[in-house]
Amino acid sequence: MALHAPARACPRSLDGDRLHLLATGQRAGTWVGIHKTSFVVWLAVASVHILVYVWRLPALVFDRRAPGFAVRMGLVAAALVIGLWVADETALHDRFT
Repeated sequence: MALHAPARACPRSLDGDRLHLLATGQRAGTWVGIHKTSFVVWLAVASVHILVYVWRLPALVFDRRAPGFAVRMGLVAAALVIGLWVADETALHDRFT
């Protein structure tokens, strides 16, 4: 829970920087550096957040007692099938021969 506040603050910082850069049209300077730094901080915080909570995911998804078990299983299966299909369609096998 200690990362909850930074995990919520970093995307807002990125949004503010992005809006400033879009409004002013800057492509170099201090604000670009601030934006890049905000992105690196956000990436680090998001990575730690994911690594902390990913271990809880199987217990939540495969809990038969929680309502909506069949819907969750259907969504997980659909996501896996669509992900495998997209991976197969975008693979570079035999495209250049």
